[in-house]
Amino acid sequence: MLNFLFETAEYARLANRIIWPAIALVQDRAPWAWESLAEVDQWFEGLAPVLPCETEMLDTKS
Repeated sequence: MLNFLFETAEYARLANRIIWPAIALVQDRAPWAWESLAEVDQWFEGLAPVLPCETEMLDTKS
């Protein structure tokens, strides 16, 4: 359950981080926006649970 809450908070943070470069790209054609969006894309690729899953915790106890 905690992982779900952490994941929700992280997605909200990423959405906030995406919106401003996207607006700058559409309105001003700002060249820095592409770099910023590419950086956020890599953050999505690196997402992982904050806490170990229950099955991983059970495996380590066995």
